Amino acid sequence: MIHSLVFSGYVGSRLQMLLGILVGVALLTVDFGANESLVFMRKRRIVHMLSSRFPSLSQDFWIDESRSQALHWIATSRSKELSIWSGSENQYRILQQYSLATLYYASAKLANNTTSGNFTSWYRSDGWLEEVDECNWFGVECNKDSLNDSELSLVVGLNLSENGLTGTIPLELALLSNSLSYLYLIGNHLNGKVPSELGHMSSLQRLYLDRNKLTGSLPSEIGLATNLQHLAVAHNDLKFSLPTEIGQLSKLQTLDCHNNSLLGPLPSELGLLSTSLKTLQLSHNNIFDEIPNTLQRLKLLEWLDLSYNVLSGSLPSNLERLPNLSVVRLNHNFLKGESGSKDLRRKQRQQKIKEWDLSGNFFSDLPIGRDRPSPMAKAKTRERKTPPGTCLN
Repeated sequence: MIHSLVFSGYVGSRLQMLLGILVGVALLTVDFGANESLVFMRKRRIVHMLSSRFPSLSQDFWIDESRSQALHWIATSRSKELSIWSGSENQYRILQQYSLATLYYASAKLANNTTSGNFTSWYRSDGWLEEVDECNWFGVECNKDSLNDSELSLVVGLNLSENGLTGTIPLELALLSNSLSYLYLIGNHLNGKVPSELGHMSSLQRLYLDRNKLTGSLPSEIGLATNLQHLAVAHNDLKFSLPTEIGQLSKLQTLDCHNNSLLGPLPSELGLLSTSLKTLQLSHNNIFDEIPNTLQRLKLLEWLDLSYNVLSGSLPSNLERLPNLSVVRLNHNFLKGESGSKDLRRKQRQQKIKEWDLSGNFFSDLPIGRDRPSPMAKAKTRERKTPPGTCLN
């Protein structure tokens, strides 16, 4: 009898313990299910906000890996700080953080290391996707702006030059269109096309994408970025011709596309930049046809480099009379006719023109360079003074 009572008491206590465990697991399952449902609801809300700006991507948010990762991060990691259900300030903050998160997931090649866990290809990623304000993330600059009578930190600049970025430039950067003033992604390993959506960035003034592996063409939509002052995409593999919409950039001071594979003639619309353009650097491409006479209208032009192309015809008349011109490099093309060397020598004596290189052409009053390489072959860029407006990092 005693043994039976002891045994039944033991069994009862074990059953009670087991029952407690089962109840706990059930409660955790309910809580987990509720959290998963809440996260999914947040994701749908965020997708709705994003789709209103990018209608064609309504399905890609769930399929594209970098967008899906950024969406999950926003819905889970930032839920304590942000209310996505109301308030334009909070909604803009979510869009801002989503844009940066997408850039990170699209360009930070993640790998698994058994000793240190996941790591990124970025050389520096201080603060990124951590529980700190995005304005404290490495390479991010913010300022305060007023939105509906409340203070909001807006991202005005991104400088991630020479930081090991890989992959593509996400179009979601255009979500920063109302605030981003400069974008520096120089000297990385970015590939793919220049997103056409960058042309819709109304606040963008400086865009530097030099020394990457970008392909395709410079999108015609770039002409919509009417506040753009400096555009540099040198040392990539961009092809096709410059878009005529370049002429719409009435504030453009620097256009640097040297060392690409650009084809076609120079757009005559460059002449529309008469009140802004100071540096035109298009050397080491495959640009052909004649130099448009409209370049004579560029009254502020200081630096003109069209060397190592396939340009033909004669020089535009009065080109040397542009009042601010100090450096001209037209060497190694197929130009002919007269060079206007007398006027050039006079201006050089007056120290108005510091450098005027017409060598390696077919001018009747100048010798043809004996070491002339083929313009169609990529020539190694010589070490020379950097044109004004170039961003060095």
